[in-house]
Amino acid sequence: MISPVAFARSILLAIALAAMAASPAMAVTPAETFISDNIHQGLDVLNNKGLSDDQRRVQFQNFLLGMTDMQRIATFTLGPYSAKASQADRDAFAQAFQNYALAAYQSYFSKYAGQTLLLFEVCRPDADGHRLNRTWRG
Repeated sequence: MISPVAFARSILLAIALAAMAASPAMAVTPAETFISDNIHQGLDVLNNKGLSDDQRRVQFQNFLLGMTDMQRIATFTLGPYSAKASQADRDAFAQAFQNYALAAYQSYFSKYAGQTLLLFEVCRPDADGHRLNRTWRG
């Protein structure tokens, strides 16, 4: 079974790649801008040396909760078990899932302190004239 964090990362990456594949080479799409801006915003919070650990944690929590629907993600994570669980159990799971996701993402993003995100795509036809897309992330 895939972890909720790995699943969420996979969805975010799939959205980014789909947006890039649908656009002309080197064009900046609204989806690319949204993803890049939000990743940089999260990194800015985590890399801000002027914040205490508690301030950083609260600001990152507000950032992440402002752009996600944790209740929906938690319900999706439960899958068919959600229909069988009581409302109290679903609420408790959603809170536990949110706490886990916040800690996991803060830990995940903090590993990239001092780095930047660069996305670009190169398109060229192959020998048969089919479009070949190559996307790099650095």
